[in-house]
Amino acid sequence: MLRTQFPDISELKRNIALRFAEGRGWPSVVLNVQTTGTVHRPDIVGPLTLFSNRRGGSAVAVHGRRVQLEADGYFLSNQGEAYTLDVAAPGTETLNVHFGQQLAETAWRDLSTADQRLLDDPFGPAEQVCFFGRVYEKDPVTAALLDEPLHQGEAFNHHATLREEWLLRLLARLLHTQRAAFRRLEALPAVKAATRQEVYRRLSYSLDYLHSYYAANPSLDELAQVACLSKFHYLRLFRAVYGQTPYHYLRRLRLQKAAGLLGQRPPLPVAAIAELVGFESSSAFCRAFHAATGAWPQAFQQQGTISNFGQYKA
Repeated sequence: MLRTQFPDISELKRNIALRFAEGRGWPSVVLNVQTTGTVHRPDIVGPLTLFSNRRGGSAVAVHGRRVQLEADGYFLSNQGEAYTLDVAAPGTETLNVHFGQQLAETAWRDLSTADQRLLDDPFGPAEQVCFFGRVYEKDPVTAALLDEPLHQGEAFNHHATLREEWLLRLLARLLHTQRAAFRRLEALPAVKAATRQEVYRRLSYSLDYLHSYYAANPSLDELAQVACLSKFHYLRLFRAVYGQTPYHYLRRLRLQKAAGLLGQRPPLPVAAIAELVGFESSSAFCRAFHAATGAWPQAFQQQGTISNFGQYKA
């Protein structure tokens, strides 16, 4: 169901306890809330949850680790994890998806099992799936999927089949992203699978740090410290997993953020955008943006589109 207000926390916890007592577990809920003030929702244990924003920013904390989330990314917390959600700026529009009990595990089983086996055992046990809890960038397919419930209007709430189909398609997309992460894990220069997962987890911490503090020019020492790795070891592993250095990842991220700001209406001055995303000067920003996209920021701003920034070379 699509809701436009955050439920009262005390009532929410009572309802969840009742559902578990009845053996129903967590429900599937989509929250599209336009905030009018600050929001602080602490220590809520929930199902697999996708946190995102359509406008503005929020902060999500899981296992004592807090990440900043803007409109071009999303964050995943796993079933049974406690999270805290904070929204500081009024006018933020959140879009958070809470997947019902065991829905992700069932989808993972069906997507990773041969058809013949599913025909022989269609209701077999679901396989436990645990997403990497980190900031993911919204690709065009995921962004379009997240917008669908808002375009469907009242039909989304009135038709359970429509909601369930959408949830399963979104899950399939998230699981596709997870599989890509597993493939990157296999490329890590470590023997044991558990070691590879630990390395990826630490690198993910540094990735979240980049997404939270991209405008502050984080140093390689800072990033390595966040990942609890030596500087040279961190640099080698980051390149192996992401196919680029932290500097080039940060540069692309800044330009992507800038593209989003260039698409805002009313338009912001280019010099202000350069400062907001962390460039040392507007001229350095203009040169970097032109090198990456083939267009100067002013021209890109006049076009009024940011949807295809991912195709550029940054």
